[in-house]
Amino acid sequence: MNEGREEIEKNIEVDINWWSYREFVDEVISGLKTMHYLLIASAALLMFACLAASFGANGYQVINF
Repeated sequence: MNEGREEIEKNIEVDINWWSYREFVDEVISGLKTMHYLLIASAALLMFACLAASFGANGYQVINF
């Protein structure tokens, strides 16, 4: 396969990037898993920040306008 690619590149003077469907699927799945873990961590951080903010000096006071 490599020889065929080199022959085509010599004759046509272009660069050809070969890719594999299986590698593409694996990369997409890996990216989605990473985003999944980051989303869980972000949600936990947001919940912790809201909980910490509710214990502030004026966390439970009602402001009447």
